[in-house]
Amino acid sequence: MGATNRLTGEFLQQLRGNGGDFLAADKSSYLRLEKVGLQAPARGASVRLAGVVADRVYQGSHSTYTIDSHGSRIRALVPEGGAAPLVPGAAATLYIDPTAILQY
Repeated sequence: MGATNRLTGEFLQQLRGNGGDFLAADKSSYLRLEKVGLQAPARGASVRLAGVVADRVYQGSHSTYTIDSHGSRIRALVPEGGAAPLVPGAAATLYIDPTAILQY
């Protein structure tokens, strides 16, 4: 199944106010790590949310970042592309397509 992020109500509210109005506030909400971007997507809808890097784990071809944003600790699986990595304490912008949110 893979790893997921469990989203807090505060985080979900930020998405609901920015294009994710269809998301239900009373359901458990999850987001897969590879569905979180740290760079603006070339195409497609996404919501920008501010955060702060808490951790980075380098794994060869990709890194897993942990970012604190709006009451949630979000993990993002990001391919390594040669750019300087974000360090703990640095500001980060998350890019999330609200349609990627899983709700149960």
